[in-house]
Amino acid sequence: MIDLCKQQNLTDETIASLKNLQIMWEEQFEKNPISFILPELNLMDYIQKGKVIFGDLKYQTTPQEREEQLSYLIQSMYKNPLIDIYLMSQQENVNDINYYKLSYYSNQKIAYFKKNKYLLNKYHLPIYFLKNSLLIQKFDMLFSKFKQTNFVHKYTAEKIENLYLANKSLLHRIMENK
Repeated sequence: MIDLCKQQNLTDETIASLKNLQIMWEEQFEKNPISFILPELNLMDYIQKGKVIFGDLKYQTTPQEREEQLSYLIQSMYKNPLIDIYLMSQQENVNDINYYKLSYYSNQKIAYFKKNKYLLNKYHLPIYFLKNSLLIQKFDMLFSKFKQTNFVHKYTAEKIENLYLANKSLLHRIMENK
């Protein structure tokens, strides 16, 4: 992905942010247990539009980059079976303004909520830290119970790979039709 970014004449700052994101994935997510819970509509929106928003980084991926990222995710999940992907079925559309509004991260010692800074006004903070162990435990329990509901579905590397292979032509056409 970094090589493609250099070909697109992106700023050095954007390339550095993408490289930091890649390093974070390799060092934090690939080697540790982690669960990603996201709405199915967010995934479809990413497949169609390819927007990456992470911290201060806002980047538009190419269809080729999205395909490479999916392959890399599958490889990472095979290497580390403690990476869990959960998709939430949604019965109604999410308001576009609230689409990427909030993320929750926890390692059982500290946790934080991160809002998409591109959707905030100047009076809101993008990150709220939680250091109270009881509060972190309650949030972690909430998300653990949430993963057990009938509208949240776990996807393994094998399941994602099989879905991709079965729908590869459709996904290519959707990505190219943006």
